[in-house]
Amino acid sequence: MVQQIIPAMNYWLAKHPTVMHFRWSPTQSWGSTWFFLIASISAYITISTTLQLLFLLLCCHKPVPLGLIPAFHNLAMALISTTIFFRTFFSSVVEICDTRWFWQRSKTPFQWLLCFPWQ
Repeated sequence: MVQQIIPAMNYWLAKHPTVMHFRWSPTQSWGSTWFFLIASISAYITISTTLQLLFLLLCCHKPVPLGLIPAFHNLAMALISTTIFFRTFFSSVVEICDTRWFWQRSKTPFQWLLCFPWQ
């Protein structure tokens, strides 16, 4: 079963044409603009501050039972982090295999993994 899962994960996380041909540019990805970065950070700060003020004004310092919300949030964060880890790992493996001659010229393998060479 593991022999089937690893190649499937490798394809979908690193060798899929959309992933392989991705370039970080405003024309290709909507999240790579300065406007998106500033707007999302501003929205996050505004929403979190507003919710905090509403909580302080309306709840009169009573504890609010959250139930399973923290457990679902932690599960979602763990799954997202795992996906990011495997995607980075498989992309590094594919990049190493595709540009092996860069690997031999770099000073340390750790430096090469942090800064992919531009082709």
